[in-house]
Amino acid sequence: MADLNNLSPEYLSKTVDLYQLLIEQNPEIAEQTKRLAKQANPKLRLPEVELADKIAAQDKKFAELAEQRERDLIDQRNAERERMAAERIKASGFTKEEIEKVVTEHDLRGDRMIETAIRLKELERQQAEPGPAELGTNIPGPRNFLPEDMRKMNSGQLRGWAHNELVNGFTDIIRKTRAGQFGR
Repeated sequence: MADLNNLSPEYLSKTVDLYQLLIEQNPEIAEQTKRLAKQANPKLRLPEVELADKIAAQDKKFAELAEQRERDLIDQRNAERERMAAERIKASGFTKEEIEKVVTEHDLRGDRMIETAIRLKELERQQAEPGPAELGTNIPGPRNFLPEDMRKMNSGQLRGWAHNELVNGFTDIIRKTRAGQFGR
């Protein structure tokens, strides 16, 4: 490297002009130049470059810690959801495999998929249970007071009939009220 004392004033003037143009007026180039100088001479003391490197290293470390914490929280939430789902399945009386089969068959998704699958299995169970009509008509109780054609209905059909009768009754009351057939 040349000694600065041996350089001509013109060369020194051009060097200073180049320094001002590149380093002082362009901060991006200044940082790159300082980093290149630090690479060329590792013993060179450039506090702003060293500080920027330390800050960047800390930022990277904190970002990694934040990502790890986020992954841990997600894992905890998933484990808690799985535990709660297992408890709900156990409380329903079904096996995990039965519920998973329903989820797969019906392509259930979302937060309420376990509850939906349990409800579907309960409905399947209710449909599979024999109703009073399948058990026989000699069962003592209010079913014997039904007309013969209604005794042959299963429990789901009876509920549907009762629902229709209820809706028709309310509709009739509303219609008569609007027509003024009921006193006010």
